[in-house]
Amino acid sequence: MKIFFQFLLLLAFFFGLSQTQLEASTGVGIGIFLYRLEITNNTGYTIHHLYVIPITDDNWGTNWEDDRLASNEVLENGRSKTIHLPLDFISNYDIRLIDENGNSYTKMNVLVTIGDLIEFVFDDIDTN
Repeated sequence: MKIFFQFLLLLAFFFGLSQTQLEASTGVGIGIFLYRLEITNNTGYTIHHLYVIPITDDNWGTNWEDDRLASNEVLENGRSKTIHLPLDFISNYDIRLIDENGNSYTKMNVLVTIGDLIEFVFDDIDTN
């Protein structure tokens, strides 16, 4: 099924269709074109920043600034946050959480599929 939707996106790109035009012509809504990724915080600490970037991205320094938590939002221990990622040919991502003390927890080259649950625990803490 994923390959079918990737094929539709490729066709839309090839013919210069916008996503709205593609949806209108296929009757398929935007939700189909997104990975739904649930990230669970079981680190024992409150998370203040959550970053998800494709592994193909060369600009780590600037893209880690794209926080998936709003400025007034935190991810309490034991809670989850749903992230939507574009359904495209990139399915591996790097994910980083930063807790209330500034400690980071990073998972590299995570293969993301539709509806995945990624859990972070204290043992995922970065040892720099």
